[in-house]
Amino acid sequence: SSGINAEYGYYRAGISAATPTGEAWVCVQGALMQIDVDEEGAVGVNSHHGIYKAPLADVGGRHMVGNWKSYSGKLTRVSKGGSGLWGVNANDDIYQHNGQSWQNISGKLVQISSGSEVWGVNRNDGIYRYSGNNAWESISGALTNVDVSDKGRVWGVNRNQDIYRRTGNSWQHISGKAIQVSVGESGVWVVNQGNDIYYRQGTYGDVDTEGSSWVHVSGKLKWIASGRNIVVGCNSSDQIYYRAGVSAATPTGTSWVRVAGLLVQIDVHGDLVVGVNKDHAIFKSDLHGN
Repeated sequence: SSGINAEYGYYRAGISAATPTGEAWVCVQGALMQIDVDEEGAVGVNSHHGIYKAPLADVGGRHMVGNWKSYSGKLTRVSKGGSGLWGVNANDDIYQHNGQSWQNISGKLVQISSGSEVWGVNRNDGIYRYSGNNAWESISGALTNVDVSDKGRVWGVNRNQDIYRRTGNSWQHISGKAIQVSVGESGVWVVNQGNDIYYRQGTYGDVDTEGSSWVHVSGKLKWIASGRNIVVGCNSSDQIYYRAGVSAATPTGTSWVRVAGLLVQIDVHGDLVVGVNKDHAIFKSDLHGN
Protein backbone atom coordinates (compact mmCIF):
# COMPACT_ATOMS: atom_id res chain seq x y z
CA SER A 1 0.00 0.00 0.00
CA SER A 2 1.27 3.50 -0.81
CA GLY A 3 0.14 7.12 -0.62
CA ILE A 4 1.18 10.78 -0.68
CA ASN A 5 0.82 13.96 1.31
CA ALA A 6 1.74 17.55 0.46
CA GLU A 7 5.47 16.87 0.26
CA TYR A 8 6.38 13.20 0.41
CA GLY A 9 5.33 9.74 -0.66
CA TYR A 10 4.73 6.95 1.82
CA TYR A 11 4.40 3.20 1.78
CA ARG A 12 2.83 0.96 4.41
CA ALA A 13 5.39 -1.47 5.79
CA GLY A 14 4.65 -4.87 7.30
CA ILE A 15 1.45 -5.74 5.41
CA SER A 16 0.74 -9.48 5.42
CA ALA A 17 -2.08 -11.94 5.95
CA ALA A 18 -1.28 -11.87 9.66
CA THR A 19 -1.08 -8.05 9.83
CA PRO A 20 -3.31 -6.73 7.01
CA THR A 21 -3.12 -3.14 8.30
CA GLY A 22 0.69 -3.22 8.38
CA GLU A 23 3.05 -1.74 10.97
CA ALA A 24 3.90 1.85 10.04
CA TRP A 25 4.13 4.43 7.27
CA VAL A 26 7.61 4.88 5.79
CA CYS A 27 8.52 8.14 4.04
CA VAL A 28 9.93 8.03 0.50
CA GLN A 29 11.68 11.00 -1.09
CA GLY A 30 9.85 12.76 -3.92
CA ALA A 31 6.65 14.80 -4.34
CA LEU A 32 3.64 13.43 -6.21
CA MET A 33 -0.01 14.44 -6.37
CA GLN A 34 -1.30 10.97 -7.37
CA ILE A 35 0.16 7.46 -7.17
CA ASP A 36 -0.62 3.84 -8.06
CA VAL A 37 1.19 0.55 -7.55
CA ASP A 38 1.30 -3.05 -8.76
CA GLU A 39 3.83 -5.88 -8.55
CA GLU A 40 6.12 -4.18 -11.10
CA GLY A 41 6.45 -0.91 -9.18
CA ALA A 42 4.91 2.45 -8.35
CA VAL A 43 3.81 5.10 -10.87
CA GLY A 44 2.61 8.64 -10.28
CA VAL A 45 2.30 12.21 -11.49
CA ASN A 46 3.51 15.44 -9.89
CA SER A 47 2.01 18.92 -9.74
CA HIS A 48 3.54 19.74 -13.14
CA HIS A 49 1.88 16.66 -14.66
CA GLY A 50 5.22 14.88 -15.04
CA ILE A 51 4.95 11.09 -14.99
CA TYR A 52 7.28 8.97 -12.87
CA LYS A 53 7.91 5.33 -12.03
CA ALA A 54 9.94 3.58 -9.34
CA PRO A 55 10.68 -0.09 -8.65
CA LEU A 56 9.58 -1.59 -5.37
CA ALA A 57 12.67 -2.10 -3.24
CA ASP A 58 13.28 -5.19 -1.16
CA VAL A 59 13.47 -3.87 2.41
CA GLY A 60 15.20 -6.99 3.64
CA GLY A 61 18.25 -6.37 5.76
CA ARG A 62 18.50 -3.85 8.54
CA HIS A 63 15.75 -1.22 8.49
CA MET A 64 13.34 0.74 10.67
CA VAL A 65 9.75 1.75 10.03
CA GLY A 66 9.26 4.33 12.76
CA ASN A 67 6.56 2.63 14.84
CA TRP A 68 7.29 5.02 17.70
CA LYS A 69 6.12 4.37 21.25
CA SER A 70 6.62 6.74 24.15
CA TYR A 71 8.35 6.41 27.49
CA SER A 72 7.18 8.33 30.53
CA GLY A 73 9.30 11.25 31.66
CA LYS A 74 11.18 14.14 30.04
CA LEU A 75 14.80 14.05 28.87
CA THR A 76 17.07 16.20 26.69
CA ARG A 77 19.49 13.35 25.86
CA VAL A 78 18.99 9.59 25.91
CA SER A 79 21.32 6.64 25.29
CA LYS A 80 20.81 2.89 24.94
CA GLY A 81 23.71 0.45 25.22
CA GLY A 82 25.12 -2.57 26.98
CA SER A 83 24.77 -0.79 30.32
CA GLY A 84 21.07 -0.15 29.74
CA LEU A 85 18.96 2.91 29.04
CA TRP A 86 20.20 6.23 30.46
CA GLY A 87 19.35 9.89 30.03
CA VAL A 88 19.69 13.43 31.32
CA ASN A 89 17.09 16.17 31.62
CA ALA A 90 17.04 19.96 31.23
CA ASN A 91 18.26 20.35 34.83
CA ASP A 92 21.26 18.07 34.08
CA ASP A 93 19.77 15.39 36.35
CA ILE A 94 20.81 11.83 35.48
CA TYR A 95 18.42 8.89 35.12
CA GLN A 96 18.67 5.16 34.53
CA HIS A 97 15.66 3.13 33.38
CA ASN A 98 15.12 -0.04 35.41
CA GLY A 99 12.69 -1.60 32.94
CA GLN A 100 9.68 -0.04 34.63
CA SER A 101 10.56 3.56 35.47
CA TRP A 102 13.34 6.13 35.59
CA GLN A 103 15.59 6.08 38.65
CA ASN A 104 17.56 9.20 39.58
CA ILE A 105 21.35 8.76 39.78
CA SER A 106 23.47 11.30 41.66
CA GLY A 107 25.52 13.80 39.67
CA LYS A 108 24.96 16.38 36.94
CA LEU A 109 25.57 15.81 33.21
CA VAL A 110 24.43 17.41 29.95
CA GLN A 111 25.13 14.38 27.75
CA ILE A 112 25.46 10.68 28.50
CA SER A 113 26.44 7.48 26.67
CA SER A 114 25.66 3.86 27.56
CA GLY A 115 27.94 1.10 26.28
CA SER A 116 30.13 -1.39 28.12
CA GLU A 117 30.27 1.43 30.68
CA VAL A 118 28.43 4.72 31.15
CA TRP A 119 30.28 7.94 30.28
CA GLY A 120 29.12 11.53 30.26
CA VAL A 121 30.11 15.19 30.19
CA ASN A 122 28.93 18.13 32.29
CA ARG A 123 28.40 21.83 31.52
CA ASN A 124 32.02 22.59 32.32
CA ASP A 125 33.23 19.99 29.76
CA GLY A 126 34.23 17.65 32.59
CA ILE A 127 34.34 13.96 31.65
CA TYR A 128 32.95 11.27 33.94
CA ARG A 129 32.68 7.48 33.99
CA TYR A 130 30.09 5.74 36.17
CA SER A 131 31.63 3.44 38.77
CA GLY A 132 28.37 2.21 40.28
CA ASN A 133 26.48 2.94 43.49
CA ASN A 134 25.74 6.55 42.51
CA ALA A 135 29.46 7.33 42.13
CA TRP A 136 31.27 8.90 39.17
CA GLU A 137 34.99 8.84 38.38
CA SER A 138 36.46 12.04 36.95
CA ILE A 139 38.46 11.47 33.75
CA SER A 140 41.23 13.84 32.65
CA GLY A 141 40.51 16.03 29.64
CA ALA A 142 37.68 18.27 28.48
CA LEU A 143 34.91 17.21 26.06
CA THR A 144 31.50 18.48 25.00
CA ASN A 145 30.39 15.11 23.59
CA VAL A 146 31.46 11.55 24.39
CA ASP A 147 30.41 8.10 23.17
CA VAL A 148 31.26 4.59 24.37
CA SER A 149 30.58 1.32 22.55
CA ASP A 150 29.67 -2.09 23.89
CA LYS A 151 33.31 -3.11 23.36
CA GLY A 152 34.56 -0.18 25.42
CA ARG A 153 35.79 2.05 22.59
CA VAL A 154 35.50 5.69 23.68
CA TRP A 155 35.54 8.67 21.29
CA GLY A 156 34.74 12.31 21.96
CA VAL A 157 34.92 15.88 20.70
CA ASN A 158 35.82 19.07 22.53
CA ARG A 159 34.64 22.66 22.39
CA ASN A 160 37.18 23.36 19.63
CA GLN A 161 35.55 20.53 17.63
CA ASP A 162 38.73 18.44 17.90
CA ILE A 163 38.21 14.67 17.81
CA TYR A 164 39.72 12.29 20.35
CA ARG A 165 39.94 8.53 20.90
CA ARG A 166 40.60 6.93 24.28
CA THR A 167 43.72 4.74 24.34
CA GLY A 168 44.57 3.29 27.74
CA ASN A 169 44.43 6.19 30.19
CA SER A 170 45.04 8.96 27.68
CA TRP A 171 43.40 10.69 24.72
CA GLN A 172 44.69 10.32 21.16
CA HIS A 173 43.98 13.28 18.88
CA ILE A 174 42.38 12.28 15.57
CA SER A 175 42.54 14.59 12.54
CA GLY A 176 39.37 16.36 11.47
CA LYS A 177 36.64 18.45 13.09
CA ALA A 178 33.26 17.38 14.50
CA ILE A 179 30.55 18.45 16.92
CA GLN A 180 29.27 14.94 17.69
CA VAL A 181 30.65 11.40 17.41
CA SER A 182 29.21 7.90 17.64
CA VAL A 183 31.13 4.63 17.95
CA GLY A 184 29.40 1.28 17.54
CA GLU A 185 29.16 -1.89 15.49
CA SER A 186 28.93 0.09 12.24
CA GLY A 187 32.13 1.91 13.16
CA VAL A 188 32.86 5.52 14.04
CA TRP A 189 30.67 8.23 12.50
CA VAL A 190 30.72 11.99 13.07
CA VAL A 191 28.85 15.12 12.04
CA ASN A 192 30.54 18.50 11.81
CA GLN A 193 29.39 22.09 12.32
CA GLY A 194 28.00 22.17 8.78
CA ASN A 195 26.04 18.96 9.47
CA ASP A 196 28.28 17.07 7.04
CA ILE A 197 28.56 13.33 7.70
CA TYR A 198 31.76 11.29 7.86
CA TYR A 199 32.65 7.64 8.47
CA ARG A 200 36.07 6.65 9.83
CA GLN A 201 37.61 4.20 7.38
CA GLY A 202 38.57 0.87 8.95
CA THR A 203 36.41 1.16 12.09
CA TYR A 204 33.45 -1.03 11.02
CA GLY A 205 32.84 -3.84 13.52
CA ASP A 206 33.71 -1.73 16.59
CA VAL A 207 37.37 -2.68 16.29
CA ASP A 208 40.10 -1.16 18.43
CA THR A 209 41.69 1.17 15.87
CA GLU A 210 42.08 4.85 15.08
CA GLY A 211 41.08 4.12 11.47
CA SER A 212 42.84 5.51 8.44
CA SER A 213 40.87 8.49 7.07
CA TRP A 214 37.49 10.20 7.04
CA VAL A 215 35.10 9.23 4.24
CA HIS A 216 32.46 11.82 3.39
CA VAL A 217 28.93 10.39 3.20
CA SER A 218 26.25 12.36 1.35
CA GLY A 219 23.45 13.97 3.33
CA LYS A 220 23.13 16.38 6.27
CA LEU A 221 22.57 15.40 9.91
CA LYS A 222 22.97 17.15 13.26
CA TRP A 223 23.09 13.91 15.31
CA ILE A 224 24.16 10.40 14.34
CA ALA A 225 24.32 6.97 15.98
CA SER A 226 26.13 3.78 14.93
CA GLY A 227 24.36 0.44 15.48
CA ARG A 228 24.52 -3.10 14.15
CA ASN A 229 24.52 -2.80 10.34
CA ILE A 230 22.57 0.44 10.58
CA VAL A 231 23.28 4.10 11.24
CA VAL A 232 20.49 6.44 12.36
CA GLY A 233 20.35 10.20 12.62
CA CYS A 234 18.27 13.36 12.65
CA ASN A 235 18.76 16.59 10.70
CA SER A 236 18.37 20.28 11.45
CA SER A 237 14.63 20.00 10.80
CA ASP A 238 14.42 17.08 13.30
CA GLN A 239 13.62 14.65 10.46
CA ILE A 240 14.73 11.07 11.13
CA TYR A 241 16.80 8.92 8.76
CA TYR A 242 18.54 5.56 8.73
CA ARG A 243 21.39 4.47 6.49
CA ALA A 244 20.40 1.43 4.43
CA GLY A 245 22.85 -1.17 3.14
CA VAL A 246 25.48 -0.87 5.89
CA SER A 247 27.64 -4.01 6.04
CA ALA A 248 31.27 -5.12 6.23
CA ALA A 249 31.40 -4.99 2.42
CA THR A 250 29.74 -1.54 2.24
CA PRO A 251 30.47 0.14 5.60
CA THR A 252 29.14 3.52 4.41
CA GLY A 253 25.85 1.96 3.24
CA THR A 254 23.91 2.78 0.11
CA SER A 255 21.27 5.45 0.84
CA TRP A 256 19.45 7.46 3.50
CA VAL A 257 15.83 6.46 4.14
CA ARG A 258 13.51 8.89 5.90
CA VAL A 259 11.35 7.59 8.73
CA ALA A 260 8.17 9.16 10.09
CA GLY A 261 8.57 11.26 13.22
CA LEU A 262 10.64 14.17 14.53
CA LEU A 263 13.55 13.95 16.99
CA VAL A 264 16.34 16.27 18.12
CA GLN A 265 18.62 13.45 19.34
CA ILE A 266 18.75 9.72 18.66
CA ASP A 267 20.58 6.53 19.64
CA VAL A 268 20.50 2.88 18.57
CA HIS A 269 21.41 -0.42 20.23
CA GLY A 270 20.49 -3.97 19.27
CA ASP A 271 16.99 -3.92 17.81
CA LEU A 272 15.92 -0.65 19.42
CA VAL A 273 16.16 3.02 18.46
CA VAL A 274 15.56 5.65 21.15
CA GLY A 275 15.33 9.42 20.94
CA VAL A 276 13.93 12.66 22.33
CA ASN A 277 11.99 15.44 20.61
CA LYS A 278 12.07 19.22 21.04
CA ASP A 279 9.56 18.95 23.89
CA HIS A 280 11.87 16.48 25.71
CA ALA A 281 9.43 13.60 25.20
CA ILE A 282 11.15 10.18 24.96
CA PHE A 283 10.43 7.63 22.22
CA LYS A 284 11.49 4.17 21.09
CA SER A 285 11.08 2.23 17.84
CA ASP A 286 11.96 -1.33 16.81
CA LEU A 287 14.50 -2.29 14.14
CA HIS A 288 13.90 -5.10 11.68
CA GLY A 289 16.20 -7.42 9.77
CA ASN A 290 19.80 -8.43 10.39
